[in-house]
Amino acid sequence: MTLGAVAIVGSGVAGTTVANALLDGAKAERVVMFEAGPVAPMRVWRSWLDHVTTGVTPYDGNEDIPTEIDGDPKAFLVPGARLMAVGGSTLHWGGWCPRFKPEDFRLQSNTGKALDWPFDYAALAPYYDRAEKQLRVAGDGQRNDPPRFGSAFPVSPPPFAQKDGPILDALADLGLENYGALPIARNGDCQTTGTCKYCPVGGRYDATMDLPMDAPRFTLRDRAPVIAIEMRTPAAAAGLHYLDGRTGESAFEAFDHIFICAGAIESAKLLLASQNAHWPEGLGNRTGHVGRHLVAHSLIAATGATRANPDAMEQELDFPTLECRAFDTPEHQGEGKFYFVRDDRGSRVDLAKGLAEGRSPAEMAAQLVGPMRLSLSGFIEEFASAENRLTLGSGRNRFGLPRTRIAYRTPDGTQAAKRKWVAKLDEILLAAGVERSSLQPTFRNPRADHAVATCRMSLAPADGVVDGDCRVHDCDNVTICSNAVFPNISAVNPTLTLTALTLKVMDGF
Repeated sequence: MTLGAVAIVGSGVAGTTVANALLDGAKAERVVMFEAGPVAPMRVWRSWLDHVTTGVTPYDGNEDIPTEIDGDPKAFLVPGARLMAVGGSTLHWGGWCPRFKPEDFRLQSNTGKALDWPFDYAALAPYYDRAEKQLRVAGDGQRNDPPRFGSAFPVSPPPFAQKDGPILDALADLGLENYGALPIARNGDCQTTGTCKYCPVGGRYDATMDLPMDAPRFTLRDRAPVIAIEMRTPAAAAGLHYLDGRTGESAFEAFDHIFICAGAIESAKLLLASQNAHWPEGLGNRTGHVGRHLVAHSLIAATGATRANPDAMEQELDFPTLECRAFDTPEHQGEGKFYFVRDDRGSRVDLAKGLAEGRSPAEMAAQLVGPMRLSLSGFIEEFASAENRLTLGSGRNRFGLPRTRIAYRTPDGTQAAKRKWVAKLDEILLAAGVERSSLQPTFRNPRADHAVATCRMSLAPADGVVDGDCRVHDCDNVTICSNAVFPNISAVNPTLTLTALTLKVMDGF
């Protein structure tokens, strides 16, 4: 099937995956990708040097800011979570790539909450394999929870960091299971520079690596926010309206199929902004689900310090290497599962800064053998509520998109889960030798980079926005490939699952 002219809204990993599937399979005569933000140069040594010396990256300034969010910006953290630039949020993505687990696809069947996915884990498993290859994921293929069905990772995992040692010993002493190397998008080019927010060598995946810029049938339009989809009939989109960010002028372009790959927030906002005679409440919103069921992860952390550090252990890398899924299990699904890593980025002893300030090696060595900080942090699975939602705010943001209005209240059950799981982290840190008096908890509200469910998948139109193939119910030529379609968030990062889902969707074209 040839789709003719195709529009892709969004240039992150989902949009890039859609573009390559269309072009490699000759499934479209012409592909135009729209991105609201500008091009941010990646893998440029000059930019890396600027980052090392000043902390600045080429995509600074492309994040949401609090004044562009209507509602309480602290209840659901949008500022700092997303990027409006070519490559999307993968430009500052940490690269964590755990899979969802089989029970995550059956949340309603298991707990009565939210919805089941229209397919099970086994149906997505081969696409997880392909996604891990696409994102150049490093991991331990010998671990088999969730099931790998014999598949290998494309890259071997980085070795455990030295500071993982005390935590590994504590996990074993406490009888906890299913811990090991964190699957992470770090390919063989990684030089462990410690500057992963801007990698000079492409050791950390970002979506610009796979943009088909040289393909003759592909066009990228940056600084071109899409503001509405125009319908030809109730079941068929005619094309889309967008702004030229350079001139401020609006334009319409006809397309035969539209893929919305704009994340959980912008995907829902685009549907809501596409009100017309056929869809007076917004495209796909006859049953009122667009923008509702907003949910993400709350983050908790526990930090403490040992009395001394005779081996001068310190954080070598700018990414975690140890994960634990001991509480990411079916028995904890009803209360909200928990996933954590050892994460000591932002080290207590900054060797590079010390050298730049002229401190002597002896001074820094003395600081290294003093108290050693250990930190564990992780995500709590939250459950969606129809009352947690986003809608269109007043006016437009600096990228030309409608402002975002969010109404969000963290579920009561999550507050109890936070206390329970931080106590468990404290127990692990104490077993690792941390002083009880040094323990400090951290609680953070959900962030928009892990937001899901605002255009959730459902078997019946009455229950959601898209079907199992991610097409908008009752609309033949609009497909959504973003976190927005997930019925639930599970306990782990969504990017790998989004990539796998997009690959599955594109196999249907």
